[in-house]
Amino acid sequence: NYIIMNTPTSFPIGFDLYDEEEEQILFITDDVVGQELTLDITNTSDQPITLQNLTGAASKTNHHFELVFRPGTLYNNPSEVKIEGSNYELFVDKGSDGKIVPNQDGTISLYIKSKNVFTLPEGNKLAIKLSQLRGEPTGGSRGTRVLLNYQNLQSAGNQQEITGFRDIHLYIINRRGKRNIPLEVAIVGSNTVMNE
Repeated sequence: NYIIMNTPTSFPIGFDLYDEEEEQILFITDDVVGQELTLDITNTSDQPITLQNLTGAASKTNHHFELVFRPGTLYNNPSEVKIEGSNYELFVDKGSDGKIVPNQDGTISLYIKSKNVFTLPEGNKLAIKLSQLRGEPTGGSRGTRVLLNYQNLQSAGNQQEITGFRDIHLYIINRRGKRNIPLEVAIVGSNTVMNE
């Protein structure tokens, strides 16, 4: 669970996290390739927002966005969570065994940094692809919440840094086994149903 010490008075940033069918779903799957999710980040303010220039590699302190999953949401195995494309850099804190190192409260964070200075016009959004994600099977199908922290952002004509957070609901669905099984369904005898 999150302990929130303060509440933003306005929300210049909105976000969504969804699968290929545009559903807010994370699958429990045996497929080691996992699942691709799209992270949409929207400028919900009435001004353009600029992602500030950050030098150096993405890290816990050097990033624009932090995607935070509650304990027991992500299947924590040595396979790599990846970010698609060349415009963004992903940092995930990992141990020597390749597993993600959770935060002190048990949550898992994915840190995202834009490699370039980028201005997002009002009402527009970024679409960032994350792949090789899997839901933790313990607990079965259930709901959870995902948090997005943002920092190192700036409104047009304003030198003050924009920071804050938003959260959304995410469904964890069991999709173990094969999607297509070698079975065929047929009707034996007449295919007519009589109403007497």
